Amino acid sequence: DKGTVELPSGYDMITFPVSRNQIVGGFAVPGSRVDILAAVSLPKSGKAIVFPLLIDVLVMAIDIQTSGPANAPAYANVGDVSVAVTKN
Repeated sequence: DKGTVELPSGYDMITFPVSRNQIVGGFAVPGSRVDILAAVSLPKSGKAIVFPLLIDVLVMAIDIQTSGPANAPAYANVGDVSVAVTKN
């Protein structure tokens, strides 16, 4: 935990849903800088291509849920991640 992260001047914040596996197993925290990859399935060949979508973006917030169904052990599940981006 790096504490509170302030949105840098000139940046906007976007939020998107992720799973625990998509957020490097819980190692990314607010204040971290990460690369966000995209995977696209090509319609004709069915092959997938993976490419960097956003490079070195600042993680602003991560929504981590630590409760589960009644009578079940607690678990950590990531719901949403917010990052700082520019329009450039």
